Amino acid sequence: MIKSNDGKHACRTAEVIRVIHTNVTIGKGTPEDPIRLVQQYWSLEGILLAFWDELSERENLDE
Repeated sequence: MIKSNDGKHACRTAEVIRVIHTNVTIGKGTPEDPIRLVQQYWSLEGILLAFWDELSERENLDE
């Protein structure tokens, strides 16, 4: 078991799995909704597992 730096949370397992990675352009091109790239990760069965929106990342950096 791998422990985190704070000692409270630990990774129980880790494995390499096959997923589908897509890059999708979204947004209306306005200041409120700029055009941007969203990365999505899908299971081989077509279930959305995770996504990353670069706008959310920029908003978090501005805080």
